[in-house]
Amino acid sequence: MNGRLSSSSVNALIGASGVYDIEKQFQQEKKIGVHEMSPMSAANGASVENFRKYSPAQKIIPKDFPPVLLIHGAQDDLTLPQNSQDFSHVLGEERCQCYTIDGVGHQDMIYEVALEGGKAQSVIFDWIESMV
Repeated sequence: MNGRLSSSSVNALIGASGVYDIEKQFQQEKKIGVHEMSPMSAANGASVENFRKYSPAQKIIPKDFPPVLLIHGAQDDLTLPQNSQDFSHVLGEERCQCYTIDGVGHQDMIYEVALEGGKAQSVIFDWIESMV
């Protein structure tokens, strides 16, 4: 596999407010002044080379990936919604749907997924139903 990820045993994937390009995420964290406390840099050896090497956008093999749903809060200022949008382009429209949810920030996403009636919950349930 050459260090790249395939998905032979995964039927579908849901990503919520995810980091799919570690280098871009590090730049965003630096811009807002949280890069020194973020685990992102330490977990990836604090080098741009490793940021690129370990980014999901660089590790996946799109043709082998299952259907993917990416959801992101429109008001997420820590991990920008552009992360999900860019990753959806890497995966391709035929296998990836990307939703940006208005009124939701980074830390809010967990509530929107977990709480009954959450904005993200209905998007997820509708997508799962469309898969079966």
